[in-house]
Amino acid sequence: LLYSRLNSQFSGWRHEFGIGNNHPSNNNENEYPLMLNYSFSKFKPMSNTLQSDFRVSSTAILYYNSGFTVNVDATYEFGFYPNIRSYLTAKFSSGGNILNFDANFGAIGVSGYYYISPKFRLSGDFKGSNSNNYEFYNIDYAGINKPIVQGSWASFNFNLGLNYAIF
Repeated sequence: LLYSRLNSQFSGWRHEFGIGNNHPSNNNENEYPLMLNYSFSKFKPMSNTLQSDFRVSSTAILYYNSGFTVNVDATYEFGFYPNIRSYLTAKFSSGGNILNFDANFGAIGVSGYYYISPKFRLSGDFKGSNSNNYEFYNIDYAGINKPIVQGSWASFNFNLGLNYAIF
């Protein structure tokens, strides 16, 4: 092959489970929280040149002294693979803490490459994300909790590269 395909296209679905521990929480050296992970992925080739992927994952963090939290996120990715010389993907993600809804995020990304010649490649990616932290206050006469945004930030990253293969 003159060109190298760096990406993989999959078909089918996959369940993943995991268990482990995390770094100490809240600067408490004696507390190592337990993490439980689960994810489900669905890979669907729409044709030889189009791919649609969906993933849902959740992480439960159990703290020995202070309860637990559950985070859930979902990702959709659409890929365009016209030939072995090039590809382009778009990815959308969203998620947050589902127990108290105190944080959520959203992200978009685009990545791809194009071989200019058999050894010379132009590649790039872009990612933008937004995150909000909420606190809930009982400020309604009916006793309904209203969210107030405590913090919000956005970040943008991009890379553009030229690669040349010596061998």
